[in-house]
Amino acid sequence: MDMDMSLYLGAFLDEVDEQIQVLEEEVLNLEQDGENLDTIQRIFRSAHTLKGSSAAMGFDKMKELTHKVENVFDLIRNQQLKVNTEIINLIFESIDAIKQLKEAILNGTLEEADVSDLTGRLEQVKTNADESETKSKPAQETAKSSSEDVIYPDVKFDQYQEEIVKKAFDMNMNVVAVYVSINEKAMLKSVRAFLIHNNLKEIGEIVASYPEAEVIENEEAFTGNLVYLVVTESKNQDVFKAIQGISDIQAIHLTDVTKDNLNSFLEGKKLEVTGRKKMEETNQTPVRAEAKVKVQQTVRVDVDRLENLLNLVGELVIGQTRLADIKSRFESRYPNDADVENFQEATNNLRQIVSELQEGMMKTRMLPIEQLFNRFPRMVRDISQKANKDIEFILEGKETELDRNLIEEIADPIIHLLRNSLDHGIESPEEREQIGKPRKGTVRLKAAHEENHIVISISDDGRGIDAEKIKQSAVKKNMITEEEAERISPKDAVFLIFKSGVSTAKAITDISGRGVGMDIVRSHIEKLNGMIDIETEVGQGTTFIIKLPLTLAIIRSLLVQMGEKQFAVPLANVQEIIRLDKDEIQTIQNKEVGVVRGRVLPLIRLHRRLKASEDTLLQKKRLFVVVIGLAEKRVGIVIDKPLGNREIVIKPLGQYIGMPKYIAGATIMGDGSVALILDAGAIVYEEGTAEPSGHGAIEKMVKKQSEQTIQLATFKLGNEEYGLPVDQVKDIITVPELTPAMNSPFSIIGMMNLRGNIMPVMDLRRRLHLAEGKLTRKSRVIVTETAETPIGLLVDQVVQVMKVNKETTEKAATHENKPDDRYIQSVCNLGERLVILLHLSSLFNIEELTESALLQQVKEK
Repeated sequence: MDMDMSLYLGAFLDEVDEQIQVLEEEVLNLEQDGENLDTIQRIFRSAHTLKGSSAAMGFDKMKELTHKVENVFDLIRNQQLKVNTEIINLIFESIDAIKQLKEAILNGTLEEADVSDLTGRLEQVKTNADESETKSKPAQETAKSSSEDVIYPDVKFDQYQEEIVKKAFDMNMNVVAVYVSINEKAMLKSVRAFLIHNNLKEIGEIVASYPEAEVIENEEAFTGNLVYLVVTESKNQDVFKAIQGISDIQAIHLTDVTKDNLNSFLEGKKLEVTGRKKMEETNQTPVRAEAKVKVQQTVRVDVDRLENLLNLVGELVIGQTRLADIKSRFESRYPNDADVENFQEATNNLRQIVSELQEGMMKTRMLPIEQLFNRFPRMVRDISQKANKDIEFILEGKETELDRNLIEEIADPIIHLLRNSLDHGIESPEEREQIGKPRKGTVRLKAAHEENHIVISISDDGRGIDAEKIKQSAVKKNMITEEEAERISPKDAVFLIFKSGVSTAKAITDISGRGVGMDIVRSHIEKLNGMIDIETEVGQGTTFIIKLPLTLAIIRSLLVQMGEKQFAVPLANVQEIIRLDKDEIQTIQNKEVGVVRGRVLPLIRLHRRLKASEDTLLQKKRLFVVVIGLAEKRVGIVIDKPLGNREIVIKPLGQYIGMPKYIAGATIMGDGSVALILDAGAIVYEEGTAEPSGHGAIEKMVKKQSEQTIQLATFKLGNEEYGLPVDQVKDIITVPELTPAMNSPFSIIGMMNLRGNIMPVMDLRRRLHLAEGKLTRKSRVIVTETAETPIGLLVDQVVQVMKVNKETTEKAATHENKPDDRYIQSVCNLGERLVILLHLSSLFNIEELTESALLQQVKEK
């Protein structure tokens, strides 16, 4: 290949990828929708484009193969050939062969590729069709151009093109005949025509080109004058801009196709241009290549160069964090220094710039997941046909963007899960009919953004996963004991499919059924700091949910303190942060566990393993626990305290250190120190593989604790401490601006807006007939949710959320002369303090509130 042609190789290969994608999508549509003329035309045009570009590049084998494919669709378009499964399979074989030829071009082995058998079969299809019905095509007259005259080929619409044009008129679209003259002395006119074709295709649909592709591809026969019929929503100026920047274009003429001049195109319109005067006489707008119009430019950048730039941005993030840390120290040391204020302004400006630069660089790595999803319809079609199943495949969220590295990494897990749903999840049409389901099954692949993550789900309406069968398979393969199988929950039993060898398939096929692969799927996702979950119902279907970070280069993390050291935990794996009293932690078979909302949570202390001091932990009555998760497993890490969320740049530890246990890498902190990043996947995998064997005893302990304890949110009114059950508290907020409510009960002091909801605010001091108080910075509104209409309670100060033993509570004594005692449910005696538990339904008694308001009005009068 000469140097000039190699300059176009990158564009050519991109074009091949794009057209292969179009071919696969449209051939699938053709198989589903029948002989749709629009679909056929798009396929024909895509094959035609591939033929023209491969001919221009000198790749004769690809040109010959795509030419044969184009011939087949020309027969279909002219109703000489009927579409059937055999034809569709042959076209898909041809598409696969084009892919192989593209790889051969990349590998330099194109000469070794052999597609003669395939081209022979395609030619035989054409021969058979020609024998049954022969149709002649009117020849296109192409006049020779001279140095003075520009003679364009005749433009004559056939019946199909006429229908397309009329349909465009009905849709109020612009139909334009684009006459282009390439400089007679230009080299590689066919390549110029190829570029023109591509640019026009970006802004509209090319219905036809004149002369025929064979003439354009032949450098000796092609004069450089051609016409494209384009249907577009763009204006003529945009059509012109699309091709004006291409070199060696002598002239461009745009003629609108309208209802008034349509007949002239049906009869054969001829445009001859001799010099500038002739252009003016034909009412065309002459456009010379010298007229410069600004068009959007694109640049191809090597991926390694982008990776290097992203690393530099990471260093900027670290440097900006260090500056912010220095700034905070200067502010505390020199609070009134003018230079410190200037420094603060400069660092804030730098932070904003670095943030935007980081976001911009991240976007350069992001690609629509459509590039991955578009691979799957063809795969689903082939598997469905092989398994004799009728399946509707639905793609959602193709526009969702994801880091280019993750797109490739996640491909294999999705392929395996799809194959599993197709072969193992969806029943046969006969079986579905017997149980009252539609014969056609549905498989849905969906992608969506969720905060800083992407969520990919693969769902089917098949037979679902039977937890009992999973247990039996696991017991049979000695993965769990029969005793463990009896204790395990259905949810945990379903997750046993991620163990190697576990399967419920009745028969092994070449698609799935051996139980191999699901363990690899989970381990692959976990390596990407992702999680996988399963939702299933027997007889209804299964959904696999994959949650991944948007990028692997810069991640959000939770910084935690352990002893004198700081560690980072990937936020993707952090479920929640809780606090546990020491007496809530139990030891079962030398393993510590806590109880969180009735679930047993294995606890681990990493201080000693990570060479961190435990002195601070020994002094605390309540411990911070970071709950991390991976797939179905949860583990609690005991820490000294959380330090907040940060964006961190992952740095490898180097070949001499290797990868220590539980450590995924390191990052540089704002003060220049190094913080280690915990490997959440390794921690959960080793420490959370199974609950301790004393599971039954723990469940009894949990039940007993839940029966004996009550959790309270406590607050103060004056010197007294009151409490409400936590499950009755929806939110606790600072006192917002209140709007007075006319004719409201005496204790209702106004209305507030909470996230779009309007609700009344009750002053508990007034309701309980206590002395009036003043608002302070500690005043809070407790939003309750027991009433039909939520009400905010104004209190002096919120104290804490605590668990108390029911044995410490006793019924409050009532007095006849104290009617407000009925608002008190009980009193909790904690030794050094008393907490009064209020009865919400009594506080919200509408009749009493109204009566109280009337009495207050009488007093005021």
